[in-house]
Amino acid sequence: MTTEKKSVKSQKEKFILPKFPLEVTPEKLVIPSSGHLDVKIRNPTEATLKINFDLNSYSFDVDLVYMEDGKEIIEPFCWEKQEKRRDVSHRYGLLDRHKNERISQVTIQSDHVIHLRITCEGKDEEIKNKLTFNKSHELGYLFIRCSLNIEPVCPKPEDTEYATGIQLDSSRYFLLSIDPQCEKAKELANKFSEHEKQHARKDRLVNCTYKEDKEWIKHFAPGDPHPFGMTRDPPDNPKRKKQMENWNKEIFTKYGPKLDQVSDDELKKIKEG
Repeated sequence: MTTEKKSVKSQKEKFILPKFPLEVTPEKLVIPSSGHLDVKIRNPTEATLKINFDLNSYSFDVDLVYMEDGKEIIEPFCWEKQEKRRDVSHRYGLLDRHKNERISQVTIQSDHVIHLRITCEGKDEEIKNKLTFNKSHELGYLFIRCSLNIEPVCPKPEDTEYATGIQLDSSRYFLLSIDPQCEKAKELANKFSEHEKQHARKDRLVNCTYKEDKEWIKHFAPGDPHPFGMTRDPPDNPKRKKQMENWNKEIFTKYGPKLDQVSDDELKKIKEG
């Protein structure tokens, strides 16, 4: 008689590492008046760790720094997919438009080091200006989470049908700061203030006729592509929605800071064309 083998299902339980294992130098990320800070992250453990970086900051950017053929190479910490390179076996970046975070992931082997450079050179301004950063994220933070994956060991089929793996996690927030008295700090504060003003103008431009615009956007003229079926809440007309977005953008570009001197009634007349 033969015994039917049970299928082995892989599971992974998550636990918290008792101590944050990475060595981060310096421990406090205070950017000097020069405008950049080099940071060294070392894996002192005997295991390979996966590291997730979450950068939430308007004022600061992070680059990965490494040596190649005797030359220092600086690559953006985020935004684009990167190829495999030495101990950094997996690295990618993407933009989270909802949380305003730049996210990256690396795998670092035992006793290897990752070098980061934090700067305030104003990179990615076009992307940042599409997002809204609140005051607490003017300088912001770098969140580091590391994980150790212990792969499941398949037991004998007669013992259990599950193979259990373990993921150990640990994380830490590193606040980003700069000497408030230096000229660079004042420059950053002025830039963030202008960022807030621009978004306040954009919000006012959209909200002053929001109800009327919403009704106009939901109208479908003869010949307009219409989603199949009817709903209680009529869908937006993609064509009209795009037209409204372009019209608001055109007004914002034309008037800019002058919108601060325009009353709500005057702004409505401008939007009416």
